[in-house]
Amino acid sequence: SEPNMSQLIKIAKTAGVSIDWLATGRGPREECEYHKVTNTEGTDLFEEEYALIDGYHIAVSAGHGAFNDDHCVKRRLAFRRKWLKYRQLNPDNLVVVFAKGDSMEPTIHSGDSILVDISRNQIQDGGLFVLRLGDELYAKRLQKRVDGGVNIISDNKTGYDTLAVMPNELESLS
Repeated sequence: SEPNMSQLIKIAKTAGVSIDWLATGRGPREECEYHKVTNTEGTDLFEEEYALIDGYHIAVSAGHGAFNDDHCVKRRLAFRRKWLKYRQLNPDNLVVVFAKGDSMEPTIHSGDSILVDISRNQIQDGGLFVLRLGDELYAKRLQKRVDGGVNIISDNKTGYDTLAVMPNELESLS
């Protein structure tokens, strides 16, 4: 027979997995360990100067492609509000992911944290973007093509060719 809800909760806690994953097989396997810190003395002063940006354990390929379905907030990274304002970045639109691979060296190294503004989703020639192509996530430079398509460019030219996305394939790019 199937376990009831209290048994399901006990099994999930014992195994260290999320209830959703245990019950359905979908979503992140591990329960998110991250919990927001409750407001304590001194926190207000800290938050006046710093914005805490959610950091996700998502590997963004700076190589030939990587995909990671674990979308839990694993950490929060502090950025000075003054620095964000100077760059016209709204903390509510920012997330942090990390790079994997060497295709964007020397600009981005494997293991680097990448601050992503998810509100800026219009292609700018030569701009750096975290993009999804099919089921894979990349950190790459984008260039508009004269035929309406897009070139996906690696800064490291050794072993990495420019990938052309044709106009009829643009729906697979986000």
